[in-house]
Amino acid sequence: MLKIYVRGKKDRDAVKAALNTFYKGWSIEVKTFKGKRDEEAALNILQSEEDKVPIIVLLGRQEAKFLNLSNIVGYNVVLYSLRYNKVRNARTIAIAKAIENARAIFRLGVSWRNIYIFDHRLLPQLIAEKHPSMDLFFVYTRSSIAMLEKLIGEKYTLPLLLRKMTGRHLVFDCGKLVAKLVFPDTGLPLVEEKQERKYECKITMGDIINANEYVLDFHVHYSLKILKSVSEPDEIIVPLSGGKDSLTVLLLALRVWDKEKITGIYVDTGVDFRENTEYIDYLSDKLGIRIEKIYAPVRENIALRGLPTHENRWCTELKVKALHKKVREVSKEKNVVVVIGDRDSESRSRSIRPPIRREENWTVVAPLKMWGTHYVQMFLYKSKIKINPLYEIGFYRTGCFICPSLRSWEIFLLKESRIINRILKEQPHIVKDFLKSKNWEN
Repeated sequence: MLKIYVRGKKDRDAVKAALNTFYKGWSIEVKTFKGKRDEEAALNILQSEEDKVPIIVLLGRQEAKFLNLSNIVGYNVVLYSLRYNKVRNARTIAIAKAIENARAIFRLGVSWRNIYIFDHRLLPQLIAEKHPSMDLFFVYTRSSIAMLEKLIGEKYTLPLLLRKMTGRHLVFDCGKLVAKLVFPDTGLPLVEEKQERKYECKITMGDIINANEYVLDFHVHYSLKILKSVSEPDEIIVPLSGGKDSLTVLLLALRVWDKEKITGIYVDTGVDFRENTEYIDYLSDKLGIRIEKIYAPVRENIALRGLPTHENRWCTELKVKALHKKVREVSKEKNVVVVIGDRDSESRSRSIRPPIRREENWTVVAPLKMWGTHYVQMFLYKSKIKINPLYEIGFYRTGCFICPSLRSWEIFLLKESRIINRILKEQPHIVKDFLKSKNWEN
């Protein structure tokens, strides 16, 4: 499913050692340029490969001249140089991290050519240093742009945000870096820097999708290839949250298998946003698929265990327990595939999991691992399916209204949209405690 090229046999052996330690369960083929040192020979070998499979070329300093191929090779090829003279000289953990960094380049490449082009080969790149924890996403609906403008105090056309670590975000508009924000876990969202608007451009999501058709096609094709590689299942289960990632994998699954084989499962926690539960009903009617609702007693456990925190996400344990119980019931007599919306940028634990793995007596497939949020947004926009109303106002992620992953930006949106008033009426004690934990009592 993924290929890695190095110059010679000893480099290949070093990469295989790293894969055996850090990438167990992955289907990664390691190939060589047969010791060749000239760029033309390497280019010919790369061009002979299928152009719909991601290829990472790992280089040592001695092969640095191969980087000249970066803007000649296909979009499916990323060249990555380690800080060692030869790949074989690097420690296994350094090779593993290089592979992780190279994978991230596929989703973080972006250049401005009077429109955003999400191609890692084009220069100059808007993001100079790319890290696996980073993610790109649009604020593109009228309501969400208005919310961002209210926070920053400037007018924007179609903002593109880079999510970095510790809640830091860079805001681009019309290809320019226009603001630096911090969305801390608690307290207020902060505007660290902003630029006065002295530029103009006219772009739409439709324009961006048209300009990036080949990029989106590559990721869709690769995801479908992952799904099709699974042996023919009797039943496909798609855990649905009402969020963008689970909807995307559902739509991809519908391209591969008959809808009669597909069952969506929604785990209600008792503290879910009403928007999520209503959206699940909409999807069932719109797509004509069966969605079963099961229950995880998160609400009932809050009094006993306190609110979930980053350090103690006991709520996730209950949700997974309820989901697995349901999957076990189905998989007793059937070959079951569970398709999930995990993406690499969500967490390192998700990043290192293979895209296909066995879990108890069923197969888990994660076809979106190499997608950024902006690819998901473009895919759903192109599908013309109405998005969850929480995304309409600017949410980065949906879930429960006591989720510790909700940052100050989402709390700001809840207050500005007055959704907070409704859930305060519905579950006042729980919501007040949650707001207090986020330093948003007032």
